[in-house]
Amino acid sequence: MEIIKQDNGFPYEWRAGRVEQLIRSILENKAREQLAVDRVMIINPTWLHETNLLDDIKNSSPDFIICHNFVDPAVPKLFEAVEQSGIPHVILGNSAQYRIDFWAMVCDLYFQNYTEQQLAPQPDMRKFICLNRKPHGHRVDLVNRLLPYRDVGYISLGDPVNPITIDEEFTHDQGINDEYSQLGATDPFVSAQIRNDIFSLGSLDVWNRSLLCLVTETEFDNINPMNFFTSEKTWKPIIGMRPFFVYGQAPLRQYLKDEGFDIFEDLFDYSHIDESAHYPEKQSQYADVAVAAIENINNVPDVYSQCVARCRQNKRIFRSYVYKQWQQLYRLDLTNYV
Repeated sequence: MEIIKQDNGFPYEWRAGRVEQLIRSILENKAREQLAVDRVMIINPTWLHETNLLDDIKNSSPDFIICHNFVDPAVPKLFEAVEQSGIPHVILGNSAQYRIDFWAMVCDLYFQNYTEQQLAPQPDMRKFICLNRKPHGHRVDLVNRLLPYRDVGYISLGDPVNPITIDEEFTHDQGINDEYSQLGATDPFVSAQIRNDIFSLGSLDVWNRSLLCLVTETEFDNINPMNFFTSEKTWKPIIGMRPFFVYGQAPLRQYLKDEGFDIFEDLFDYSHIDESAHYPEKQSQYADVAVAAIENINNVPDVYSQCVARCRQNKRIFRSYVYKQWQQLYRLDLTNYV
């Protein structure tokens, strides 16, 4: 069997890259063991923005396609190229066809471990925290709505010209050296004053003075909503034992509920959001939910006390959830898609 590869995503030197390549090797072995075909094309669509993937598929003439999307959202046209190729295929990862939560698996392996005592709140706990590095439009819009509440929360935004910063004194345990030293490429569109801190909660002095975690995922929405994207940002408040806000991506919110996670709908009332609305109207409605949650908190320690058992349960569920993702990978039967 010939395996035709398009290797994108994180480099092997990065920890997440090593997990991605491990999964890719498992998929390649499955193809050799399960498929009775001559040519299999394995596609990683991450960062293939300018590629004419449909032409690449035609030129390669595969008998079967495995498309895995893990580290970053894929441009929708790339999924469409695979789907419209007329070739048997499976799209897995951040995909409705076969969902595997890559970043949950990575966080379970590499995220800094915290005891519950280390995450205990400080007496001067603020109402919220909203951390943002890359200044994507949906993040900028939410931050602008939150700025009037800056005295009761923590906000960051990596705008390269006017960054909003919280913690500029980075310590050794805030992140992973092999990812953010000589291997970390300078990004001219993001302020260097905000660390690309994937595998920790950042400064515990800040985290433990924060109640609600307002999560701004990489995507606000997807043209194919069921291909929603999850990164380490979704899992930080669960590992860090805080109630959290799901900003956009309604299918992600329902998915978390279906998996048993508490999404704190008593604090965040999503019921008035019109999911059929377009951006920016829908974004404004989500921002309304976040602002209302902030304004409705009168006693921060009391709210934390009411939520801590639920946060503890979320963290327990996370461990079994990660096991389920590995089981999803190992149970994948490619013959079901021929």
